Amino acid sequence: VRSAKEADMRVWERWLGETLWCWTWATAAVVTGILNGLFIPNEFIRINLKWWILEVKWSWKIKDPIFMKGPAEIVYEWVYYI
Repeated sequence: VRSAKEADMRVWERWLGETLWCWTWATAAVVTGILNGLFIPNEFIRINLKWWILEVKWSWKIKDPIFMKGPAEIVYEWVYYI
C-alpha cells in the first residue's frame, strides 16, 4: 500500500508463475483494503499491476456495485479448428 488511494500488486498463479495482470484479485485487494481501513471508500483506488494500472471504486456498502476503470486491449488471438 503506497497511500490511501494507491497500491502495488503482483499475482502468482499456481503452476503458471507471475501473471501480468489480474483484475479479479486487484478488485478483491481494494475491497479488503477498504474493509480494513487502508483505502478510502467511494474513491477510485489505483492498483499498479505488472503491465497495467487498474482503478477500482467501492462505496463500502455490501449491495453497492464495484466499478473498475482500465484499458481494454486484445492480448491474445487464437484459432480453433473443428
